[in-house]
Amino acid sequence: MNRRLRVLVPVLVALLALAWWGNWRGRSRPFAVAPVPAERRFAPVGLDRKPLTQLEAYEGIAAAADAGVWLPERMAERYEETVVQFWDALRMVELPLELLAEFPANQFKLPTGWERRELDHGIVRYGLSGGVETLTPGSWRARAH
Repeated sequence: MNRRLRVLVPVLVALLALAWWGNWRGRSRPFAVAPVPAERRFAPVGLDRKPLTQLEAYEGIAAAADAGVWLPERMAERYEETVVQFWDALRMVELPLELLAEFPANQFKLPTGWERRELDHGIVRYGLSGGVETLTPGSWRARAH
């Protein structure tokens, strides 16, 4: 009997607590805040529209300036996508020079010379030493093959 009571008492206490909590939730709360009507919530009384109008004008000017300032960056990102796709294709083919010969471009600019310079601590610096050679698509294809 003692064992049954040890199990039955906590179960009864839990059931009573749940019943009390369910009943309490259904009651009206004396300190509850009444909902605010939408017309009062979104249009406060005495709001000055002048700062909002100035802010909207500033946002328009900023958007126009951003379009002009960031235009070269957006163009570079578009061209970057082409180069990345081409680089991925180069890595997947067996003969990359054939794919390179077919790359659609009006001209190719290649450096004509390299400079090797020994620095302290065993550091070697490489850089361009000469000018740039400009190749047409036909001369580029001949060099690539």
